Amino acid sequence: MKEKVDDSGLKIKLIEKAGRTLGEILRTSDPRQERGCKRSDCPVCTTDGKGNCKAMNATHQITCERGDLYIGTTTRSAFIRGDEHVRDLRTKNEDSDFWQHCKDKHNETIKNFKMDVLETFKGDATLRQISEAVRIERTEKNMLINRKREYRPTSSN
Repeated sequence: MKEKVDDSGLKIKLIEKAGRTLGEILRTSDPRQERGCKRSDCPVCTTDGKGNCKAMNATHQITCERGDLYIGTTTRSAFIRGDEHVRDLRTKNEDSDFWQHCKDKHNETIKNFKMDVLETFKGDATLRQISEAVRIERTEKNMLINRKREYRPTSSN
């Protein structure tokens, strides 16, 4: 690469920076550690969701039985945020996206949901929020459970 830049005659400075090694990516602190938290009320583990329910600063996806999606982010653990969603649904909280979804799409029948932890962002709140917004934007609007208007551009017509 340096030869090509030198041959071009342009004044470009190349800087190499090493990324994470394969060993760092694959390494776990305890490979024998069991997956999941074993809590009987964990919204990730009890629904066979993917990802670490203990993960903090994460984006998550919650999928309805019929395939509709909710995409969210939390600074707290996925377990805590998921538990709040479950509680809001169980109490039929009118501010809950999930209860509104059940009212609108399932005749007020509470349905099962599956929660997956998608990504974690240690110390980068902006990247976490951008990731959430991009995922929401890429989801078909008729399949999106999220109701927050700031994520949905409106037409100017």
